[in-house]
Amino acid sequence: SSIDGRIASTNNQTSWVGQGWDYSPGFIERSYVTCAKDPAGTAPKVGDLCWAGQVVTLSRDGHSVALVRDDATGVWHLAADDGTRVERLTGASNGALDGEHWKVTAPDGTAYVYGLTYGPGRTNQPGTGSTWTVPVYGAHPGDPCYNSSGFAASVCTQAWRWNLDYVQDVHGNAALFSYTPETNGYGQNGSSTAAAYTRGGYLSRIDYGLRLVNGSVYTSPAPDQVVFGVTERCIPSASFTCDPALFTAANAANWPDTPQDQSCPVGGSCSNHVPTFWSTKRLTLITTQVSTGSGYAKVDDYALTQSFPNQGDASMWLASVTHTGYDPTGAALPTPPVSFSGQLLDNRVAGYNTQPPMLHWRLGQITTETGAITAITVSYTHLRAHETDSYLVCRLLLE
Repeated sequence: SSIDGRIASTNNQTSWVGQGWDYSPGFIERSYVTCAKDPAGTAPKVGDLCWAGQVVTLSRDGHSVALVRDDATGVWHLAADDGTRVERLTGASNGALDGEHWKVTAPDGTAYVYGLTYGPGRTNQPGTGSTWTVPVYGAHPGDPCYNSSGFAASVCTQAWRWNLDYVQDVHGNAALFSYTPETNGYGQNGSSTAAAYTRGGYLSRIDYGLRLVNGSVYTSPAPDQVVFGVTERCIPSASFTCDPALFTAANAANWPDTPQDQSCPVGGSCSNHVPTFWSTKRLTLITTQVSTGSGYAKVDDYALTQSFPNQGDASMWLASVTHTGYDPTGAALPTPPVSFSGQLLDNRVAGYNTQPPMLHWRLGQITTETGAITAITVSYTHLRAHETDSYLVCRLLLE
């Protein structure tokens, strides 16, 4: 359903899995406004991000809900309040202003922490890379980082996304989620030199089966892990390898759904003056493994194969998933792939305002490991209750 209604003016890069698919443990995002569109009209007309208030959204379990702050008490709630406790915290070593991060406690007592970066009891263990940041300007008195000396001085690094990185239940069982951020540059406040920000990233590992013992979850290796492997969103050929170092303007066609023209090396020259958010990676391998005491042994692999159709919107498509199990000796036990084929369907009414239908791919057929086939039919119902010269209401129904 996320594909319905996409148009050319939206960010149409698919997820790291492929068109219509995704996986994320969850995150909290704060929305900012482009300074050029400052509602008060007092910020300079630049492409940087400006403070827009506490516009915060929690994404979890496949749906999103706004977080609402009670200005009288300072207490946060879910917009659809179900008794979940929401806390905005500071002091984490995550690179964001004041170390801002979040703790969400479900009614059953399970705590979900976003942007913590280090689990309890950390000594020299690496961080989770869970907080993604960008320069944000405070254009008005009362905004974070506002400076009366002028706009150029009224900036600081703030988080735009806090990914879920620590979960703990009431019995002290815990899990850690680690991420790999992707950095980019843009010409901040009209500068020609690229300033750093986090353009995106991906989940790299989940550590399961941890226990909080004497205030630490690092007392022993995680009993269970899920490891995520990625490669470039790139089409290789006999004469071209998808080396990240080759992600240049001359080779942009090999990364068909990645905006290479928005890439700027930090500290280098840059003519882009707006931070953009995207990734060069796709998910190609999921590995589950267990600790043996001296390392980890594989249990299962799931290999994902994607393609870039040369028709329609050409978004990255998940072509197949191949499951391989491993016996106690480490021998591989592969199964045939589960494959997915698509169908091109209109994304808007063909011919309306003399515009094309903007064909997008949607799932058409699933072929399982045993050869069983599931066929999917999509039908359209056009509702003209509010048809005018300016727009036509169109509804897509999935049978």
